[in-house]
Amino acid sequence: MYNNYVPIKKILRNLTQTVSSHTGKRIYLDDDKNVYISASRIAGEFFPTYGLYCWQKKLGRIEATRIIEEMSAPGWGEDLPKEEVDRILGEVSAPDWEKRLGRQEADRVCSEAATRGTAVHHHIETGTDSDNPEYQDYVDQYRKHVEPHLTIEHAEIQLSYVDHQNRRIAGTADLIAYWQGDLVMGDYKTSEKKKQPRNMGQYAIQLSSYALGYQQEYGHQINKGVIFNLMPDSAAIFEIDLAYPKDFLLETVLPKFYDYYQIAKHCRPYPNVFIKSEIAEFSRDLVSHINEV
Repeated sequence: MYNNYVPIKKILRNLTQTVSSHTGKRIYLDDDKNVYISASRIAGEFFPTYGLYCWQKKLGRIEATRIIEEMSAPGWGEDLPKEEVDRILGEVSAPDWEKRLGRQEADRVCSEAATRGTAVHHHIETGTDSDNPEYQDYVDQYRKHVEPHLTIEHAEIQLSYVDHQNRRIAGTADLIAYWQGDLVMGDYKTSEKKKQPRNMGQYAIQLSSYALGYQQEYGHQINKGVIFNLMPDSAAIFEIDLAYPKDFLLETVLPKFYDYYQIAKHCRPYPNVFIKSEIAEFSRDLVSHINEV
């Protein structure tokens, strides 16, 4: 489906993806066993409040209300063994019940979203249809709103970047493509509702990581990222000027993450606790660098 374009590498890094025995997180290793932190991990841990997990409390309250209403219906529990009824009543009376429900519901929704995203990616890349009508809706929106205007040069390309202090990041970009005449770093995102620019800090940092890696490894500068936000009945396309997030990544995020990575052996705070004010300012300012087309 994609073009046969293969960029010529100027820096040869052969990376193997694996899992850290210390953190359980995805990492990459080069031939000399140097560790490269996953770009998606760095982006995700600095912007956790923009994931679904920021809604755990609300999700827990909604799910708890649903369960209580169900239990209040006439005849509830008559078809359940007494042990099961006792177990449910015990859970409902636990002081952290809503909190645990919120976490479970967030895990469930995130798992479903990840499965959907992986499936839609596969069908886009292979040009195939899905047997799942829900997934096919997203594929159809890609074919209607994105594919006619996109010239893909490379897909699923592994990229890595090493800064002047040997801080290493790596990851796999969805695509490098020509979009409206510009060579861009692209990313597909599926969601039931349209994503908002104020919540795109994580995506901007991730795309900036890939762009820096592409420039370092292949010698070509990419200054624009594009988020192809696919929804069941529409698509939204966001262009991101990567100059601003690149600077923030190099000057703030990457150094602070490595500080966190060193102390994580002793404590496990989210690294964003170190730069909350900077993250908030960056997220506000980033909106002016994003254009919905």
